[in-house]
Amino acid sequence: MSIGPHEFGTSYKSKIDLTDKYGVITNFQFYDPSFDEQIKDKNHPNYKNIQLYLMCLSICHTVIVQNKDTTNLEKITYQSSSPDELALVNAARYFKFVFIKRDIHNNIFINQYGQDIRYEILHIIEYTSDR
Repeated sequence: MSIGPHEFGTSYKSKIDLTDKYGVITNFQFYDPSFDEQIKDKNHPNYKNIQLYLMCLSICHTVIVQNKDTTNLEKITYQSSSPDELALVNAARYFKFVFIKRDIHNNIFINQYGQDIRYEILHIIEYTSDR
C-alpha cells in the first residue's frame, strides 16, 4: 500500500498474530517494519496520513458484520461480496480501526484504538475493483 510518500508491504514475516479481542482476523497478511514505526510515532510526518487512510478503510465499504457465535456477541465475523474489500476492512481492523456495525439510521460504528466512534453514512458506492 502507498500512504503519503511511502510504500509499505514489501517485507515478509512468516507468522504474525491475526487475532484481536473480537476473534480471528481472516483474509489478511501484512508485515512491514517501517509501517510499524510510522504508525506508532505520532511525530512522524506520515502519521496523520496513515491514520486517515486506516479510518477510510474502516468506514468506506459495503462489508456487513455477521456474528456466527451467538453465545459471545463480542466476536466479529465479516461478510463481503468481494475478498479484496474484506481484506481492506481486515487490514484496518488489524491496525486497531475495527468496523463494529451499521444501524438502520445510516450510521457506521468503528472502534478506533479502543474508542467507539459513530459516522453517518451519506452515500454508498458499491465495491468494484475500480473503486
